[in-house]
Amino acid sequence: MKIAKLLTWHWGSLEDREWIFADAVLLTGESGSGKSTLLDAIQTVLTAAHQHVVQFNIGQDESTQSRRGGKEPRTLAAYSLGQQADGVFLRARSTSYAGIVFESSEQAGEQAEPFTALVGVEAFEDGRRAVLQGSPQFFIVRRPMSLDHLARRAGEVLGASPLPLKELYVQLQHRLQADAGKSGALVQRFPDKGGYLQHLYGALMGKTAVGEHDATRAAKSLVKAMAYKELGNVNDLVRDEILEPHDFSKDLDKMRELMRSIAGLKLEAERLALNLERLNVAQASADQVLDEARRFVTTTIAHALRTRSETQDELASVLRQVATQDRKQAQLQEKLASLEAQETQLREQLRGVEKRLDDSDVAREKQALENQIRLQADQFRLHWGRVQEAVRGIGGMAVQLEQLLALDLSAVPALAAAVEALRPAAQQILQPWPAMAKAYARDGVLNVELPAFELEAFDAQLAALRQGIHDGDASVQGAVLQALTDVGMRLNQVKDDTEQRDAELRRLQSGRAQGPKDAHDAVALIEQEIPSARPHLLAQLVEPRSGSSWQNAIEGYMGGDRFAIIVEAGMEARCARLVKQHYRVRSPKVVQGRKAMEDTEGRQLEARAVLHELVCQHPVAQAFLMAQYGRVRKVDTEEELARTPQGLMEEGLGSRGYGMFACRAPDGELAFGEAARQRRRRWCEDELKRLASESRAMEALRQSLLAITRMFNGPVFTPLTPLVLAVLESQAHHAHAEQALKALDLSAIDELLAEQTELKTRIGNVTGQRNEELKQVGATDKELGELRRREKALAERLPDLDIACNNATVWASRFAGAVPTLATEPQLLDEAQALAAEHETSLDALRHRVQSLREVLPRTLREVAQAVGSYLSGARDDSERFAWIDPPRSVDRLEELLPLVERTRAAIAEQAQRQRAIGLADNARALREAEGQFNHVFTSSFCFKVRDDVKQGALTLQRLNRHLQDIRFGHDSFRLDWDWVPRMQKVQEFFEAVESAVEGLEHDRGSIFTSPRLNDEQRATAEEIRRLLLANDQGASERALRELADYRNYRRYDIVRTSPVGTTRLSTWGTGSGGELETPFYVVRSAVLAHALGHFGRDRREAPALRLMLSDEAFSKMDETRSRNVLQFLSRTLGLQLVVAMPTSKSGAVKPEFDKEFTFSKVMARRDGQELFISDAQEKTLNRTALARLWEAHADQAREAARAEWIAQQAREQPLGPTAEDVHVGQDERRPSP
Repeated sequence: MKIAKLLTWHWGSLEDREWIFADAVLLTGESGSGKSTLLDAIQTVLTAAHQHVVQFNIGQDESTQSRRGGKEPRTLAAYSLGQQADGVFLRARSTSYAGIVFESSEQAGEQAEPFTALVGVEAFEDGRRAVLQGSPQFFIVRRPMSLDHLARRAGEVLGASPLPLKELYVQLQHRLQADAGKSGALVQRFPDKGGYLQHLYGALMGKTAVGEHDATRAAKSLVKAMAYKELGNVNDLVRDEILEPHDFSKDLDKMRELMRSIAGLKLEAERLALNLERLNVAQASADQVLDEARRFVTTTIAHALRTRSETQDELASVLRQVATQDRKQAQLQEKLASLEAQETQLREQLRGVEKRLDDSDVAREKQALENQIRLQADQFRLHWGRVQEAVRGIGGMAVQLEQLLALDLSAVPALAAAVEALRPAAQQILQPWPAMAKAYARDGVLNVELPAFELEAFDAQLAALRQGIHDGDASVQGAVLQALTDVGMRLNQVKDDTEQRDAELRRLQSGRAQGPKDAHDAVALIEQEIPSARPHLLAQLVEPRSGSSWQNAIEGYMGGDRFAIIVEAGMEARCARLVKQHYRVRSPKVVQGRKAMEDTEGRQLEARAVLHELVCQHPVAQAFLMAQYGRVRKVDTEEELARTPQGLMEEGLGSRGYGMFACRAPDGELAFGEAARQRRRRWCEDELKRLASESRAMEALRQSLLAITRMFNGPVFTPLTPLVLAVLESQAHHAHAEQALKALDLSAIDELLAEQTELKTRIGNVTGQRNEELKQVGATDKELGELRRREKALAERLPDLDIACNNATVWASRFAGAVPTLATEPQLLDEAQALAAEHETSLDALRHRVQSLREVLPRTLREVAQAVGSYLSGARDDSERFAWIDPPRSVDRLEELLPLVERTRAAIAEQAQRQRAIGLADNARALREAEGQFNHVFTSSFCFKVRDDVKQGALTLQRLNRHLQDIRFGHDSFRLDWDWVPRMQKVQEFFEAVESAVEGLEHDRGSIFTSPRLNDEQRATAEEIRRLLLANDQGASERALRELADYRNYRRYDIVRTSPVGTTRLSTWGTGSGGELETPFYVVRSAVLAHALGHFGRDRREAPALRLMLSDEAFSKMDETRSRNVLQFLSRTLGLQLVVAMPTSKSGAVKPEFDKEFTFSKVMARRDGQELFISDAQEKTLNRTALARLWEAHADQAREAARAEWIAQQAREQPLGPTAEDVHVGQDERRPSP
């Protein structure tokens, strides 16, 4: 079947007419003249303007679905109103028709009745937009129609306007029935596009209707064949042009939704498990609170009972000890009385003996001598002790003197000189002293002779040494006092320097610049009093330009101005007034910011200004620098500087105020820039370390000086001569008395003396025994007193302990009253008494338990609150929540605390039971159902479909290969070849494995992604698909899933050309338009089109089929020879009717291949001030043979002209070259034989 004619009425800018077609129709004209409009009319009839099929103005790559490049896309409504531009229409309201009359193709041997396919549209203008009025109507009329059938009648005369769409069906039935005398079955009306297309392509194939898929495929094939597309590669050609894509978006969305539902259910299960875990923690904490409260109650009572019991036992023990001590005391008194009587008797006897001795002269003289001996012995010991005391003082002095002489006193020259002056006297003291110290250090013995020393000389040197140490400003002590004064002053100075460096370091660490303390204090004052002024030091706002070497010179030149205070413009006066109040004499500088900004407005820096070396973004600071230093120029020599009013050399020599001066700031004093601040910060850190080291050294020196001041104090310079003489004198007197006693005759009183000695011995013994007894009596009295005191204290304590026991038992009633379900008062008292009776538990252990429980209980209550709060924060809704009142954190409020904890524990247990019994069970059931649904959708709607599509794609290509066997382009034939993409082959193998895995899912009750029936490689593929389904990156995951769902991606495709030369894969030829791929492209595309239109098959021989190919701007982009070869192949080999649109300028070479030409042009006109146009078409019938001869002659003429021009050029370049005859002969020799 082919197009006999096209009917258009109110279609775009085309005239209302019948377009009579031939086997090959050429549409020419300038761009926008109406060629594509006519093709779109044909396309509308063949596609029903189906949303996913039609592509209006396909040659310009427009779309009915969206704007591209700001261009209004063409629509049915726009064509109906004849849209000229955005909001400009030929018709404000229109009823439009586009129809095609099909007839059988004689060339194909078809025998079928002609029929008409018709599309009717009504539209109107609304707000500069074309809007459809109702839905389009589609008709198939079993007769050829003309415009007369569509015209409105005025009586018996046809009018100039079309029938309204709502009347068309009835009018067509009436008119065609009247003309043909047959029933109304001639006219079929279709309200929907799908039914229309199914019946249209059914009629074109000699059937009543075809399936929806076949109809859509045929329509899409016609549309795809219309446009020229540059070829990317062979694989994309086969993939995109031959194989039809399938839409899996709904299945993917459903799978993603189910997968996320499963993930959500799993998360919900995890949440419920976490809820139960938190509830368990909270319940354990609540149980612990109740247990600790119970143990606190029983332990408190047990402690009170045990305290009273042990006190009673202790009182009984004390009473027993008192009785024992009373008996012991009575025995001691009796023995003491006996000893006193014995002593009295012995003393009476001694007095009698002594009376007889008193009457003897010998006895009296002996007594006097013994008294003298005792006196001199006492004197010796006294004087020897004084000698040893002086020796100890001198010995200590000698040690200190040696230490003083060994000190390095170079840091204190005056002290070193004083010590050096002492050295001779010191040597005279230290040299004999070890022997003297040894002699005088031993114990004194009366009858031992003392060693001889030069004591007078020693005492003289000692006096000289004392004078050098203590007397006068030049003495050691005077020098030490002066040195202490100097060291104290230096320590204070170091402390002040440390504080300054530390304050500066903190400022630098906070990002501020260095600077004078008063400047920083003034900034801090302004920040506190006038924060809106936002004060800064200038140095904080200026950075040296990167790589600049001028910073030292510039900062030296600016001097103190670096630390001027910058405030917001307009705030200067207030800030200056505030600073002046605190610095009366000389205050830091506050910059006149507003004045500087006014004076420098519009000023530009000259090229050699030093400010080019600085960077400042703060407007006030920048204005100040411009005003103050904007005219300072960089100069190179001193001579140039001498002529410059304000100049600066890089070396640090500047000029200003008719003076020249050095002004290079050292690195340590630089303030501009982060690098300078970092350098200054490091210097401050090093300086602080140095000051700390110096402070430690000064402090150590001060301590040494203080140690010197403590030296040589006390009796360290006592002369030894008088002391030793007194010792010698006492020794002499003692010896004289002893000699006199030895010479005395004592024989007359020997018996009395012996008796006296015996009595004294016996009295001593008795006195000793009595003293011992008195000690025992005293100890017994003391112990008895302590026992009486303890008895009294324990007796007084017992009533209080009885009260404490009664008070402690109240805890049991309080506990039982608060939570009667946990314990009764008798139970608690029994537990307390049992605990009190445990001897292995001490009273201190009970007391510690009570204290520990009192301290632990608030912590446990906090743990309960934290656990409950953690659970409630994760509860999803009110059904998972419960009332919670934070109990008091003190055990003293037991009646309030326990009921709240008990109710909380019950609520926790109830919630845990409900969530464990209901929540987890519901979640598990929902999870099984969701996994079951997902497994079904994933397998049936995705895996199996994609698997079957992959297989069906191969079958489609195999069928197309069978058709391509019968198609020859010259001597060449083509076939399609394909092979697996390895990665996608694994996916296909997974899909195949899923089929066997599905059988076990009902038994395994799990997710297909974790099925044990999959191997590791298949499970990895499943996990990748699962990751894509759950991915948050919708764009990337969507693309990846669509790639998996598109069966066309599973193979690589190629076209194999077979020629007399051999077989070649076209993928090895390269890519691009206009090359070797153009021919196979049209061969394959035409085969796809012929297949879709039903040309092939044993049952299709001489059967009706649409034999048509439309082309918009396609052949105009191919070279002449290839275009003609392809056109000849399409029309002669395949027998297709061609309707081709191209610009007039590109059509000359291919006109011999066409039978008819419509040449379009724009006819301009004005309406209501707007310029409009309509398309005018000139119809021509072409003589193929004559055109071919004319074009060949024109080609020969062009070739001869080109040959002549080439010969002339060669002659100009090579005068002695070959002649024209030689060229002809050479060309004839090179021309191949026929």
